[in-house]
Amino acid sequence: MKVIILGAGEVGLNTGSRLSQEGHEVVLIDATSIGAVASCLGNVGPGFGLVGPVSTYKDLSGIARWVLSFCMIVGRVEIFTLLVTMLPFYWKN
Repeated sequence: MKVIILGAGEVGLNTGSRLSQEGHEVVLIDATSIGAVASCLGNVGPGFGLVGPVSTYKDLSGIARWVLSFCMIVGRVEIFTLLVTMLPFYWKN
């Protein structure tokens, strides 16, 4: 069975390890990564977990900060709107 665990803290990691040993396919999703991407896409500032309101992004790796910077640019430029207007089905009507 495939199991998704949201929150890869100590309890999430131990639960995932145990389920993996029992033969389940385990996917761990950390709230820090979800919160960081959501806060960068929405340009709202603090996220969840390690990038919360009392912390900064300095503890993240360099590649993570580059990815989050790209997400911030995508959120600010509203690239999705731009991409939709460039698709052929948008101009057919």
